[in-house]
Amino acid sequence: YIPKDVKFDGTTNYRTEYTAKPIEVHKPAEVTREYKPLPFEGTTTHKTDYQKWAIEPAPRPKSAVVRPSLPFDASTTYKTDYLKKPLPEHAPPQTAQWKPSPAKFYGDTNYRAEYYQKPLPEGPKEAGPAKAYKPLPFEGSSNYREEYKPWELPKRDLVRPATVRAFPDSRDFLTEAKSSYSKKPLPPSPPPQQTRYIPKDVKFDGTTNYRTEYTAKPIEVHKPAEVTREYKPLPFEGTTTHKTDYQKW
Repeated sequence: YIPKDVKFDGTTNYRTEYTAKPIEVHKPAEVTREYKPLPFEGTTTHKTDYQKWAIEPAPRPKSAVVRPSLPFDASTTYKTDYLKKPLPEHAPPQTAQWKPSPAKFYGDTNYRAEYYQKPLPEGPKEAGPAKAYKPLPFEGSSNYREEYKPWELPKRDLVRPATVRAFPDSRDFLTEAKSSYSKKPLPPSPPPQQTRYIPKDVKFDGTTNYRTEYTAKPIEVHKPAEVTREYKPLPFEGTTTHKTDYQKW
């Protein structure tokens, strides 16, 4: 697309039929008095009806009697029937050192072996460089620009935020558990002894209910049915509504 180098000489229906209307100018309302925030004078029902009550300290719970733990004096059948078996000594495995192969890598792929170059068809020739597009300067105006008038705005004083004062509060929000809690010493417990597991050198001699009660069942072998005749598809005899109602124009 190449635009024509001719100026636009014409007009629109909007411009020919437009009639300027008078615009009423509304003046801002004058401020009769200066705004000054009044201090807060009042109280709350909580502050007026609140009565301070005397709180008696709760009695501390008596410490329970700590009974001494007796040592475990017993034995298990595993410990009484256990027999220690000697284990044969195993020689440590020999670590083999890896050595790279000095042979060069020789290989080929199916793509490279079976590839053959195909002739490519010639494409369309590229067209010459297009002419540079130069936009025309905008020559026009708008109703907003022609009828606009700047208005003077009155200056307004900044309103400072009100200061908030925090009232002192001497209430105690501690709980009875925290106020009546006393730290108790814990008796030290010895660490548990670690025992080493050694398997028994005895073969497993046993059986299962599945093995003792299993009985072999005869399995019937079903032969496939023989085909008595050769399958021949029948020709399609019919038509469609599209074929019957179709008319060639």
